[in-house]
Amino acid sequence: MDTSGAFSLFVRDFKALESRKIPGTEGAHTMFWPRNGNSLYFTAKGKLWRAPLEGDANVLLAESPPFMSFGLWLSPERLLVGGRGASFTVASAGGSLQKLSRHCGWPQLLPDGKHLLCLMPEKSDVRTSRRQVCVVRTSDFAVVKNLFQSDTRVQYIASSINPSAGYLLYARAGVLLAQPFDPRSWRVSGDPLPVVRNVYHFVTGAADFSVSERGVIAYQSFVSRSQLAWVDRAGRQVGTIGPADVNVKAARLSPDGKWAAAALYDLEAGGQDLWIFDLKTNAGRRLSANLALRDSAVWSPDSKKTVYLFGARDEASGLRLRGLGEVEPEETTPAADFQIPLDWSPDGRFIAFMNVGLPRFANEQQSDISLIDLAQGRKIVPLLNSRFHESLGAFSPDGKWFAFTSNESGTSEVYVQVFRAGDTPGLTGPRYRVSQGGGSAIRWRRDGRELYFLDGKGVVRAVPVKLGAQPRVWLGGDVVHDQHRGTRRYPLAARL
Repeated sequence: MDTSGAFSLFVRDFKALESRKIPGTEGAHTMFWPRNGNSLYFTAKGKLWRAPLEGDANVLLAESPPFMSFGLWLSPERLLVGGRGASFTVASAGGSLQKLSRHCGWPQLLPDGKHLLCLMPEKSDVRTSRRQVCVVRTSDFAVVKNLFQSDTRVQYIASSINPSAGYLLYARAGVLLAQPFDPRSWRVSGDPLPVVRNVYHFVTGAADFSVSERGVIAYQSFVSRSQLAWVDRAGRQVGTIGPADVNVKAARLSPDGKWAAAALYDLEAGGQDLWIFDLKTNAGRRLSANLALRDSAVWSPDSKKTVYLFGARDEASGLRLRGLGEVEPEETTPAADFQIPLDWSPDGRFIAFMNVGLPRFANEQQSDISLIDLAQGRKIVPLLNSRFHESLGAFSPDGKWFAFTSNESGTSEVYVQVFRAGDTPGLTGPRYRVSQGGGSAIRWRRDGRELYFLDGKGVVRAVPVKLGAQPRVWLGGDVVHDQHRGTRRYPLAARL
């Protein structure tokens, strides 16, 4: 991953000491190998590609399905790809996606080449059911045998002592397990054996391990090594929030300045859960005792509620609202394909959310921003819905402006535009560019006189803003553009 947050593909020969970047793979997300191992398939910016291991030209194959999480080489003629409740086949040489009648999650080809191991929902609604490990026929993708329940994907590995038998590997509560398995009779036997502990996994079924046909296991150990910290405008650490050595990526401060909400990864549950920290005492607790995926919390203007991304194996995913009390219910919002909350309007009426989980660059689909109108029965209202990748919105403290990112210039930059409420809420008038050289993670100062964001190099910038009929901003934090007074250079306002 580079400083902009975009991933590229690298390969490492086990006989070499250095990894090598594959050209033209910036923005890569999901990858998989063909059987011969002489190329790599990957997704980037909404497309499925094949990258030869030698040379610098990649082959475009097809449109990528939204939220693609896996791919499999079925034969020299067919690929199987999919994610988030749908699976597709596509010709290895390229073409259109053909949707299957059933979802075959996280597939692996068994040694006979005619059957797959798949993780499949037990019910028709793939978003709300637990998952079953199944043996599936490749000719028509019919289930021929159910094996057992699993929280994560499963892979077969042959025994080095008896190659005709082997094991099914999967993760449970952070432990990688090996279950004895006969690939001819599809019979599971004995008790699962622990292989390694602290393996990162996620409620989608993802898990950080891989196996080869030669019996090699590769895995990534989960490490907790981060902590929330206070820094001053020069970047010096002046305090901490919550415990050390946790896995945390972000936090949101409550408007009254008394609380911080942060999602901490739970290895046993395989996902983030929300914690609330008292900023006066530094004490923290889970928002809810019911274990589930909760992330990306946003505070209500009165600091009495949060809205957050919610996911659980036995419940519908989406946004949930909840007060700070220990026994308060979780309120639901209208369901959508994917929702990450961004901000709550100062008057309490609107919750802004986006529909992708990778906001820094366009990936499987372009990002759009919508509103939940709490004053009109929690109706969903589109706010930014164009062919560009628009994300990370934030209301100004007076509620009259909306800051967001868009890649309409070719890179993701920060813009501000007038926000109109009323019966048909939306953005109106020209949009004004705030950043120069990339922007994400937008926050307003409480008096509306500064905008904070991360630039394309991972630097935190503070940009003075004077809002009015013709707003004045310091482009990128060190250049001010004023229509009436020209362009002048100033020292960088903040560089953390």
